Amino acid sequence: MLGTYTHVGGPSPLRAGVSYSYPFGLHAPQLATSEHCLRLPWRQRHAFDDLGAVEHEEQAEFVGRVLREAHVSYRGTAPGEYVFSDAATAESALLALALALGADWI
Repeated sequence: MLGTYTHVGGPSPLRAGVSYSYPFGLHAPQLATSEHCLRLPWRQRHAFDDLGAVEHEEQAEFVGRVLREAHVSYRGTAPGEYVFSDAATAESALLALALALGADWI
């Protein structure tokens, strides 16, 4: 389940022809209690103490909406980051996104 999934376009607000990445990984993997997370591509804005911004605002809007509608619980620790309580919840998030996009990730 860990890995980066990509999909071009999708339903509103995603834009046609744009390739979006959905990287699922571990949050704080150096800790013994690392958690599963989805971290959308982001960029640093100005300083190193800046949390940055997601590459595609519409992607963050779409992911948040899909997770809320699927009743997948998460906590956000930075822009475009969705941290899940366990692997099963992360798997539910991946499934919800795949269904919303019509992707064949599963």
